[in-house]
Amino acid sequence: GADPLMCVPFARKTPQDAAEMVEYFNGSTTTRMGAKRAQGGHPEPYGIRYWQVGNEQYGKEYDDGLAAFCQAMLAVD
Repeated sequence: GADPLMCVPFARKTPQDAAEMVEYFNGSTTTRMGAKRAQGGHPEPYGIRYWQVGNEQYGKEYDDGLAAFCQAMLAVD
């Protein structure tokens, strides 16, 4: 009965990459990434509710980039 927690990597990724990951798992088949998921054999969205941005980095780059990752992810789900 547990819900999964998906972690979006921060290192060497962009906010767009993070948004695409969320869209892949939760987007409808009318979205680009949702269509890819359906082509892979899973047409129904997974409905992932819990997301986090990886904390494998720290410091100014992470602090300055974190908000953009979160905003991009929320924009697609």
